[in-house]
Amino acid sequence: MNTDFINRRMITIKYSKNFELRRVFDTVHKIDWYRKMGYKPLLPGGFSVESDLSELKIPDIKKLINKEYKKEDYKKVAFAIKNKSFIKSLPEKFEKIGLKYRKTYYIFLTKYGVGGSYKTPDKIILNINKKKSGFIITTIIHEIIHLSIEGFIQKNKISHWQKERLVDLIMAELFPKIAKPQKLPKEAYKADKIFAKLFVDKTNR
Repeated sequence: MNTDFINRRMITIKYSKNFELRRVFDTVHKIDWYRKMGYKPLLPGGFSVESDLSELKIPDIKKLINKEYKKEDYKKVAFAIKNKSFIKSLPEKFEKIGLKYRKTYYIFLTKYGVGGSYKTPDKIILNINKKKSGFIITTIIHEIIHLSIEGFIQKNKISHWQKERLVDLIMAELFPKIAKPQKLPKEAYKADKIFAKLFVDKTNR
């Protein structure tokens, strides 16, 4: 596992073949959910969400990853993240609207799965095939917001799409210049009332 540290270990970047294997395995395991929700995760070897994955076993996945794994691809993205000044401003921005910001986050770089995802309490997974600088910044912030509100989401049993809408609204509040709302189904916009009650009131005090 290759590791890079940022801002006195506030953000740690990791990548490896073993992590890629885990990422692909997890993606294949959740493929029915991705299909249902309309996501199109990336897979090695030209496989896609439409492919028949029933015969794709771990030894096959390993061979495909070995062919596609180029360490330099990950290093370039790690370097780009380390040189983004936005990271320093995150704790203050989050505290402004009452969100918790952890002292340490771990960013795992991958070529597979969806564009970005998270695992509580402190893990962010960033798909480096989305190489544009703006995508890197917004995805990291997006996933940190997810981690910050996940306890609230679970406690109040908020649906997936409403959760995504909440993250979009918080992103727009924190970073209006780079925020780009997702295209979400109508049910997601029920979250606007939740956002107004929990966050907007705090920023106007």
